Amino acid sequence: MPPHSSRSRTQLQKGPHRQLDAAAVLVVAAGLIGCSSSEDGERTDAGPDIGFDAGDAGIDGSESDAGDAGGAVPIPPFLDEDERAVYWLGVNVAGDAKAPPDFLPGLLDSDYDLLAEWGVTLARVLIFWEAIEPEPGEYDDAYLASIRAEIDRLGSRGIDVLLDMHQDVFGRGFGSSGAPYWACPEENYETFVWRDPWFMNYLTPEVTACFDYLWTTPEIQERYRGAWVHAAEVLGDHPAVVGFDLMNEPYPGSQAAFEEDALGPFFDEIADSLAAEAPRGTSFLEPSVTFNLGIDTALPTFAEGRVFAPHYYPPFTESGSYEGDFESVRAELGLHESAAVGLGAPLVVGELGIRNDVEGADRYLADAIDAVLSLGGSPVVWALGRGDTGGFALLDEEGVPWPTGQMIARPYAHRIAGRLISTAFDRRAEELTVTWAETGVPAATEIVLPRERFADVLVTSGDPPGSWSSEHLADEGRLLLTVDHALERHTFRVAPR
Repeated sequence: MPPHSSRSRTQLQKGPHRQLDAAAVLVVAAGLIGCSSSEDGERTDAGPDIGFDAGDAGIDGSESDAGDAGGAVPIPPFLDEDERAVYWLGVNVAGDAKAPPDFLPGLLDSDYDLLAEWGVTLARVLIFWEAIEPEPGEYDDAYLASIRAEIDRLGSRGIDVLLDMHQDVFGRGFGSSGAPYWACPEENYETFVWRDPWFMNYLTPEVTACFDYLWTTPEIQERYRGAWVHAAEVLGDHPAVVGFDLMNEPYPGSQAAFEEDALGPFFDEIADSLAAEAPRGTSFLEPSVTFNLGIDTALPTFAEGRVFAPHYYPPFTESGSYEGDFESVRAELGLHESAAVGLGAPLVVGELGIRNDVEGADRYLADAIDAVLSLGGSPVVWALGRGDTGGFALLDEEGVPWPTGQMIARPYAHRIAGRLISTAFDRRAEELTVTWAETGVPAATEIVLPRERFADVLVTSGDPPGSWSSEHLADEGRLLLTVDHALERHTFRVAPR
């Protein structure tokens, strides 16, 4: 919703700001809202019950096609400097940043402390073109310094940062966030009349005209690219920054062949510029918002080192109830999996979430997080913030986690010295099981453990006795596993003692 509106409207916007945004817009426009999410099957509150057999390396409620490394999941992994496969569990920071004058999330140290306690390893930090470049060619370095201070706070807690150039309903001229007022001809603002629900504004001729202006005007595209390059100059050298999400939920306007002819080349030019300016930073590319309707992306195969970063918001996450289960959510994410494989890119689901007042919200968020990780992707939850039951905030107004927020605290394999074959978390028994294929990477595999529940751990393995060792860094919420690299695959189970 527009940032100049009331707090409740701001929170509501962020919830829907998601892919249901233009997606829902197009859904409504095309009469396609029958696209259903997981509503079949039963599920206990505990989540999938995954059995463990020390002699069986294929342990997971999920099955994947064979990859390059001994049955590995087919989605290519994001690799760190040690060639380990990296999987994050992240949160968005944060919806309240959409509001002027400072465009900052307004979060307390205690809020960020919670992330570290939960085991969060990635924050998708919202930044805004209008805040970076309030006037053409004039950059607000004080704003970027404030963002760097936020990155400092996250990095000091061991949390990586993905910078997200955020937009909803194009930007400031329509009472929303993203593009500066000057980025579109003023006459498009003069005739605009706000509609509810907020995402219906994408259907207005004025908003469509502004997106068309962006996609067809090289000078405006160059201004956007320049804002990104300047942000990377100021922020890209920070050791916590791992990437740049080039545009939140790109909307096609009236462009035909949008991803092939407009979005893909636009992204390529920005990504190439950022690679030259900040070599450590990876470009994360989102598809058209129509992806959330089940329409596959038409983006061309990615250049090496880029990440596919779609969102995931089934219609019931805004209203209704959740009646699905882990398997049905995982099946619905099949489009995300196949698209990432087709693009040859790692998968980071840059936003997923649910309103706190949807029946079964906590079960859904648990299933969605678990399903993305089981595919070999990284889930990033919307959003860290404080709010009432009518929004997507993970904390209540006193900073106490909602039941949805409590679902984030789970163990997972964060950095694997090999290639993931399978992973599952039995929420009833609080047991993590992970199997990976050996690739000869001479580094430890790192498991993230929520500190409160995993103050002491029991580690068992299908590897031969004496061939492996573990080191529990309780204060850091980490478990390091060292293995015999002569073995072809490794299986471990971790649970509280």
